[in-house]
Amino acid sequence: ESLEFENAKNIYFAEKYDAAVRALSTYLSENPNSANAPEARYYLADSYAKAGDAPAALRTYDELLRSNSPYTARAASRAADVARKQGDAARALPYYRVAVRRASTKNEEVGAQVALAETYLLANQPDSAAITARLVLPGAGVVPGAAGRAQLVLGKAALAKGDVATAQTELQRTADTHKDAAGAEALYLLGQ
Repeated sequence: ESLEFENAKNIYFAEKYDAAVRALSTYLSENPNSANAPEARYYLADSYAKAGDAPAALRTYDELLRSNSPYTARAASRAADVARKQGDAARALPYYRVAVRRASTKNEEVGAQVALAETYLLANQPDSAAITARLVLPGAGVVPGAAGRAQLVLGKAALAKGDVATAQTELQRTADTHKDAAGAEALYLLGQ
């Protein structure tokens, strides 16, 4: 059983995702109660996602989330990313909330909070985006770029609400303090 699982993982890490789907599916059907099953299910879901099968990826991530395994936070975050990439911000939001709640490190928590704030903007919920971004800022230093992304969300949320003065202040603060993609986007938005 262990050898079969290691072989399936090696296929996954070799980035042969279609073959990994087959190997991991076979492993899970033959060993559904194995101690390695949660990890295998995580790699299976990720293989589906990387092979371009978003519906199967989300179904498999959902199975993993129902199992309450050590992979819950990572599975929730990846499921949210898949849903968001599919343009489904409403479906991504609950996944990001689970990822925030189940994060086992400050890095995971801050990363999920920033993604949650950005997704609230995509879902046209600027108040929730701003609240979440403000929660991120005090601890954002643990994730490179998180502070700039959170600050940018504050500016974009103000823009979405029609509060141009606050938006300009927040965007200027972002541009002045973050010399990265967030700062560049803030400058672009200020120039419009």
